[in-house]
Amino acid sequence: MYAIVFSGFFYATGGASWIILRLKLGGTYQTSGDYGYAGWYANSTTAARYGATTGATEISTSGNNFGAASNRTSGIIYVQNPDDTPTYKNIWGDIGGQNSTNYIREIFTGGFTGTQDALTGVRFLSGNGTSTMTGQFRLYGIKNS
Repeated sequence: MYAIVFSGFFYATGGASWIILRLKLGGTYQTSGDYGYAGWYANSTTAARYGATTGATEISTSGNNFGAASNRTSGIIYVQNPDDTPTYKNIWGDIGGQNSTNYIREIFTGGFTGTQDALTGVRFLSGNGTSTMTGQFRLYGIKNS
């Protein structure tokens, strides 16, 4: 199992407010409509579920967490059995942040059903495709006993 830990994340330019995740399976980042995802977010005034069960071209967060430097976000994303080829790949995560008016929390899960190839990468993209991201990302291996 792997854990991707990120901290101090925000969009330095461009105004995006969500993250898109794409999985690299069999040596190729997948862009077909074989993704599905679901999540829940809450801030100081609102809570809601979100998701896409079919036809999505990525795993998307809610758009409730990210923005300017005043709302830095941290989180952890888990990847289980990335090289287990007879199974579809799934990731899940937990994200938290704060700005001057809101405390924010989000949990999500998502996966890809187009192929069962080994997962060799996860790509983080800005929600609007043009914003510049900043922050620290680290990958940790978790040994199963």
